[in-house]
Amino acid sequence: MRQFLVPVMPADGTVIVQGRDYRYLVQVLRLSPGDCFDGRLPDGSLCSLEIRDIRKQDKTVLLAVRDAVSDSVAVCGGNMPPPELPANFPRILLFQWLLKGQKMDTVIRQAAETGVFTVIPVAGERSHSITASDPRKEDRWNRIIREARQQSGSPVPTEVHRIIGPADVPAVREELSGKGPVCSFLCTEAPLALKSLHEYLVSGAAAVALVNGPEGGLTAGETEALIQSGFFPVHFKTNILRAETCALYSVAAVQNALTELETWRLKD
Repeated sequence: MRQFLVPVMPADGTVIVQGRDYRYLVQVLRLSPGDCFDGRLPDGSLCSLEIRDIRKQDKTVLLAVRDAVSDSVAVCGGNMPPPELPANFPRILLFQWLLKGQKMDTVIRQAAETGVFTVIPVAGERSHSITASDPRKEDRWNRIIREARQQSGSPVPTEVHRIIGPADVPAVREELSGKGPVCSFLCTEAPLALKSLHEYLVSGAAAVALVNGPEGGLTAGETEALIQSGFFPVHFKTNILRAETCALYSVAAVQNALTELETWRLKD
């Protein structure tokens, strides 16, 4: 565990956790009173946590919250504290057409590990037939995100948006992208791209919207509608990728291009 996500802001310097958090700290990590580990508060700030008391009768743990991250915490990965969010870290919105089975879970887990801000599930013509919100599925996705962030130490508060249709993509992009320039890309197996990813990103971007299709790809109608709404086709010159692999590949490519922009920016 790189960090523990504190579920609520502390009151008087302490927090009581229970349920899954109790099982995770006591039964999985086998921590004891006096043990310290790194945590992240709901406002995104880092802190050091100490177990003050374990109450087995009511299955709760009393945590004391300190101001600074601990210098050496074995249970949290040694001497490396969780990272802070870099100033130039891109706000990535991943519009993922719904996938079958556990593939959607895999995409959401990897999105949380890599620091995607929002995953937007899209019920397209060829995607898995989920058209309405399912509280059980949403609860599982939120649990996957929490576990992935705790394991990876990601400072990004990844969220899963409600399921939308393809026609809703442009409006949701505008709603979630925030202020600043936005680049929108459509991952395509066909070589439809007019420029490379780096050429599109040479001027930088505060936010990036990525569309990743389902098994079998997007329909011609969906592709055309996305292009008309400002999504640029991007074709990665690599092997044919599974849908869940393409999601991770495209996020990593965008993050690498933008966080290292000053080292490769094209010269006039």
